[in-house]
Amino acid sequence: MADNRIQDEFELLEKMIKDMRSTHSFYRPTNYWQTYEAGSIDYLKTYGLRDFRSYNTSRLASFAAGTYRGAPLLNRYRKLIEYRGFRESPLMTIIFEIYTRILNRFGKRFDLINIKKFSLYEEYYLQEILELQNLQYRQCKLLDRISGLNILDRIEDSAVGNPCDLFRINARYYTVAFLRYFEQMAYISMNIDFNKTNSVIEIGSGYGGCVEVFVKAFPRITYFNFDIPPQVYVAQQYLSAIFPGQVYTYKNLLSNEKIDIKKYRIICLPTWALELMSGINFDLFINSASFQEMEQDVVENYYSLIKDKVKWAYLFELTQGSYRKTSEISGGCIEPLKISDLISIFKDFEIMAQDEFYRIEHPHTQLILKRMEQK
Repeated sequence: MADNRIQDEFELLEKMIKDMRSTHSFYRPTNYWQTYEAGSIDYLKTYGLRDFRSYNTSRLASFAAGTYRGAPLLNRYRKLIEYRGFRESPLMTIIFEIYTRILNRFGKRFDLINIKKFSLYEEYYLQEILELQNLQYRQCKLLDRISGLNILDRIEDSAVGNPCDLFRINARYYTVAFLRYFEQMAYISMNIDFNKTNSVIEIGSGYGGCVEVFVKAFPRITYFNFDIPPQVYVAQQYLSAIFPGQVYTYKNLLSNEKIDIKKYRIICLPTWALELMSGINFDLFINSASFQEMEQDVVENYYSLIKDKVKWAYLFELTQGSYRKTSEISGGCIEPLKISDLISIFKDFEIMAQDEFYRIEHPHTQLILKRMEQK
């Protein structure tokens, strides 16, 4: 189900990058992101956004936009490793038989081109993907019912950016990424009354997946979304394709257009525009797996800008922090922030819920925080 609504605006991307270079270091990539920045920009300029959710590259997968591995090769090259036209063409049958014998003989001698083993591995991989999709949907369906939302079957992934893992269940299209954002939303809803939530602010949204789920689930919510480029460029182009005419972007800001929350449901801007949000308050703040990639002074700056403007906060971060920089040219954080460090930074908030989110090798923690009453 290809979708070609998304637009490339390379001049706007270059303008964002140029403007970012002149801002305070708080709003520029930290050491962790400097590793990915140049490659991500080059990739976007070379390939554009049409298929950005199926790019097989760590450059975009690093902010949930691409994938670390493409769809199973067996899906794309099945005809090269199996033949089903035996009754239609005797000549092709003979040619294919010779072809497979040659491959199998070489495969026995050189294991890397063992076609039989390769096809079996790819088949197993495909089965595991299907099982992951089924399990993720089943978990979200349970959370949907337990939380009382009961909306999963009324919303679906946009398919913009042509995600390689798009699948269909119950007449709706989903991806694992979409369902993971839904899972987080359902968890938040079990601790916060969304009937009293009218505005959300997120810092570090990646390609905008969380924004998409929230806005589709709750039409009355106004969502303020901030990130550094190129991430925020991807997010604003993606969200503008899904919600045409409803997204206030950096282009609107450059033209000095006023932020009208009656007109725009989504405000998608670079992080330095946070300083322009004076007088605007929010019901809920979200940060999902990006504070863990920043240095403490950067997080503290963001906190100083939002602490008096939000009632609730949701954090989803690596429990023990991200990996550490080990050399002059390596990526990683200079001083990785653990969940305990983030709790200390959010000193004006009290913990309302805290859950360890176990993953293989990399445990995460979810936090629901509520701002304490001023004395």
